[in-house]
Amino acid sequence: MSTKGILSVVIASTAILTGLASYSSAVFTTKIEQQISEKNSIQGIEASIIERNNGFFSRKQTYKIVLSPDYVSQEFNINTVTEPVEIFIPHHYVAYPLYIVSDFRLDMARGSILKFLVASKLRNIPHTASIHTNIMFSSSDIAVNITPHTYQIDDIGFSHQGANLTASTDFEFLQGDFDFDIANFTVDAGKKGSFKLGGLIVNSTFATIDDVMVINQSDGLLKNIAFNAQDQGLSFEANDISTTSSVSFVDQKLSINADFTVNSVTVNNPDANYTLKDSVIEFSLDDIDQQAYLELEQISRQLNPEPQQMTEVLMALVSAGGKGNISKFNFNINDVQFDSSAQFSLAPYQGTAITDELNQHVAQNLQLKSQLNLSNNYGQIFAQFKPMIEHFIQSGYAAVDSEGNVSSKLSFENGQLTANDTAISM
Repeated sequence: MSTKGILSVVIASTAILTGLASYSSAVFTTKIEQQISEKNSIQGIEASIIERNNGFFSRKQTYKIVLSPDYVSQEFNINTVTEPVEIFIPHHYVAYPLYIVSDFRLDMARGSILKFLVASKLRNIPHTASIHTNIMFSSSDIAVNITPHTYQIDDIGFSHQGANLTASTDFEFLQGDFDFDIANFTVDAGKKGSFKLGGLIVNSTFATIDDVMVINQSDGLLKNIAFNAQDQGLSFEANDISTTSSVSFVDQKLSINADFTVNSVTVNNPDANYTLKDSVIEFSLDDIDQQAYLELEQISRQLNPEPQQMTEVLMALVSAGGKGNISKFNFNINDVQFDSSAQFSLAPYQGTAITDELNQHVAQNLQLKSQLNLSNNYGQIFAQFKPMIEHFIQSGYAAVDSEGNVSSKLSFENGQLTANDTAISM
């Protein structure tokens, strides 16, 4: 290829890349302006862009968000704020061909965000945040980092070793996944006690259904959490608490599956000491009404929900009925082992209010079967419960095997509760 041909290719390529970068900048800027417009449509919020500094393919600007006292009171249940809350967010972004790299942060030194946080001494929480936006695939990658920091509020000291949050979402943040981890966090209140969180990791995916964000899948691990009040002789420590949950939607019904495990928990107080280990809870819920569940999710995120709203949602859930399975509810406390499992179901309710009619419906239509097992050393470790358990055995509600282990089969059908096929008066 001739020199002229090579030069033509370079010029053409540069023009194409420049055009793509310009397109990326225009699309991203339009998205920002749409978000500003949407925020201004909410009563009690004013949003604007100030301090613009435009480059060829980059832009530096600051967003100013003002929350009215009424909005803060209604949405956050904070009634001590009497003046508008001003929040400033500096933002810098650079456009590349079909890609945007942006960095932003919450400016803690400007406005009245500190009054809103009710933490006037937290003037600097070192943090950085960035968004990488892919115009071609309409996706964004978000990263927020809080660097290690130590601060003091009155006579209480706080210290953390940092935190990270990452997320991959679509443009509108309607679906995607997010991960966050918090390193060691400690609170030292002197003689009043101390608290330590020794690492928290969460990985989740989310989606938006009928304008409600729903966590589809979530895995979490709390490595250690501890509280110590030596003057009162109290201490608590838990290690390796893990959770797994998933939600699936089919034909306007949903299913929930969840697991909860605890490696060890120790509780010490002046009266007694307890050690809990190898605890496992595994359960599932099926045939739950989707719309009622979404409404419950929405209401549960309000700081001060109306009791009438909660009642209506609970009625909708009960009216639809459902079923569940507790495959494991096991724990070991002071070397006494307890294992159990259960299956239950509730037929739909045709009533419209929480009345005696509902109570009667539950009594007649709740079906429950459960298996309970208790190790033979229960009387040695928890002598206070031995007479009660022996009474259950003598009454035929529980059975004892050749090694002294206790078991019972509970059943609730047609309003009658039985244990080991022996009716229990209610």
